[in-house]
Amino acid sequence: MDLRPSGFEFARVLRLSLRSAWCTAAALLLTVPCLAVTAPAASDDSRGERSPRALETQTTASPAPAADPQSTESPQHTPSASPSASPTATAPDRTDSPAPRPNTPEAQKAPGSHYERVGLIGASATAGFGVRVDAVGEDGVSREIHAADLGDVFLAASQRPVTISRFASLWFFNDPLSTGRGAIDRMLAFKPTCVFAVDFLFWYGYGSTNAQGRRLENEEQRLGLLEVGLSELDRIVKTGIPVVVGDFPNMEASVGRMLRAEQLPKRETLERLNARLHEWAKTRPNVRVLPLSTLVPSLETGQSVDIRGRAWSKANDGELIQRDRLHPTFAGAMAMLAKACELMDLCVASDGDGNTSSATVETTVTVCDETLCFEPVKLRERFIQQVREGRRRSAPNDAGPPQPSNAE
Repeated sequence: MDLRPSGFEFARVLRLSLRSAWCTAAALLLTVPCLAVTAPAASDDSRGERSPRALETQTTASPAPAADPQSTESPQHTPSASPSASPTATAPDRTDSPAPRPNTPEAQKAPGSHYERVGLIGASATAGFGVRVDAVGEDGVSREIHAADLGDVFLAASQRPVTISRFASLWFFNDPLSTGRGAIDRMLAFKPTCVFAVDFLFWYGYGSTNAQGRRLENEEQRLGLLEVGLSELDRIVKTGIPVVVGDFPNMEASVGRMLRAEQLPKRETLERLNARLHEWAKTRPNVRVLPLSTLVPSLETGQSVDIRGRAWSKANDGELIQRDRLHPTFAGAMAMLAKACELMDLCVASDGDGNTSSATVETTVTVCDETLCFEPVKLRERFIQQVREGRRRSAPNDAGPPQPSNAE
């Protein structure tokens, strides 16, 4: 019997040998510390599916090469290795050391270092429900970009590389107990340097379920459900991570549009919910409360609101609240996140008792600084560029909470 390999077998062996050598070289390169290595995010959900489960994605803005002298775009917004455009974006290897706590010298080495790993948890406002951005493509045709969430807004506002983890559920109202617990679990695993919980508590006060997951029987049970939400947030707060959490606005105008009447707390209940939240936050130096209870009415009625040294209003920025009277528009999301970041900066700059010097306050009230830029025209352009470059996961099918039976 002739044991010599045939030409076909010889070619096959050669291909396998070359492939093995290539894999070995690639493995050696991946061990070089200076390379920005990313791995797929650990998520089983897709932004493109109509899933009742919460949505988690991660986006990494990698350091960029030197900018073209003719370009006016910040190098940080032109990464050398963009994340995949698939529904599940990419995140860096999670074998890094735990994030430093906000009030330690390690965390205060450089301005804006608390924005290195940003966590966003919440409900449909954080998830970008109904948000649309008009963009003109390279072919000159105007198209709508759907569901720009707070993570997209933050990525466009960031002047530096940033890693973002989102856990925002369009269906939070359906089961706040398990949804909130899952969001906190994933945030703790992500090891963020700061957390935004703009509408995380909303369905711990609104809705029609109580702390036992059964049907709400009276207004007092809303206070009991809030305690569950606060205990979940405490799991993050106790680690020392700075947190900005939104309070409870009066969304009565949304009843019959998006909310059912039984989901709306009474006005006196809203006052008690907000009083309890502020009482809780007062004893936690690394927590700041985003005053949605005053911010939302101002944005909705067209009043001018000063945020980071800029006047935000319907006259300047167009509609800031959507027609459902519940969710922000893209401009409203910018204003809301800009205020949240203003509070986050003050939180990180405070001492152990939560006090902030007047000098620090003066340095934080600018619409654009070396860390973040919330100038609306520039931010919108950066967001559209992100979409064109694939630095954003695929847009969903606008899946959201079902309309109530008495909706218009």
